[in-house]
Amino acid sequence: MMHATWRVRIPCYTNGTCAKLGHLEPPSNVMRPSRPRVALVLLAAIGLLGMIAAGTACAHDPNALWHIVHDKCVPAARADHGTGPCARVDTAGGYALLKDLVGPLQYLLIPTRRVTGIESPAVLAPGTPHYFAEAWRNRGVMAQRFGHRVPDDDILLALNSPHGRTQNQLHIHISCIDPMVKQRLTAMAHRIGRQWAALPRPLQGHRYIARRVSINRLERESAVRLLADHDHARQHMGDYGMALTAVNGAGPVLLATRTHRLAGNFGSAEELSSHACGVLPGIDRFRAP
Repeated sequence: MMHATWRVRIPCYTNGTCAKLGHLEPPSNVMRPSRPRVALVLLAAIGLLGMIAAGTACAHDPNALWHIVHDKCVPAARADHGTGPCARVDTAGGYALLKDLVGPLQYLLIPTRRVTGIESPAVLAPGTPHYFAEAWRNRGVMAQRFGHRVPDDDILLALNSPHGRTQNQLHIHISCIDPMVKQRLTAMAHRIGRQWAALPRPLQGHRYIARRVSINRLERESAVRLLADHDHARQHMGDYGMALTAVNGAGPVLLATRTHRLAGNFGSAEELSSHACGVLPGIDRFRAP
């Protein structure tokens, strides 16, 4: 007798968080079981997923990015021995660029000083580099690697909340926007003004607020500070994830979402990205140099 195999499908982001629990998919050669049996299978799957998640968390190093930048990239740059595993190190600007292992064109902008994330008071302190502005200024690394122009409205920068990340060193994802997110934002462009306001439709199933912003403004004032000054957000910065993209008809737009665990929202603005970069024509023929 042939035994059928059930598969558990769990959509996850590159930062290691999973948006939803996923679902059990029955094989095509078996009849669907009764609801009580489905419930038992789901409970077993939930227990299995919990054990897998616990094991992954134990094996994971939350300081890996910090050690790469602090122990390898910065010493190499200061010794004039290149940039180590990083693509770029700007000691004066206070950041490094690292090619992420996920996605053909994804990079991470990482501070060269110890900054845990968006929740860190250091992000709002005077003299702290404006990391979103620096990431936007360095977006050309994607086109340089791709060998073709990457339009600004195909690029998305993302900073996750502590609840939606696995690394305890601030890092901004420089990657491609999800094509459906791009389409929705373009359709809502006329509803995005120069003050924070809720978008009329969710993105990736979650609520977002948005505002237009000039790049000159981001160079003068931190994007995180612009959020902190909105509606008492300063007291809850650790609950927010942020993103920056260019929207056709609106120009550069800042986006933010607040953690809502019951709604399955862990503040991972990275969910607006598509690291496969399917939005770019010809990406399927790209071969890494």
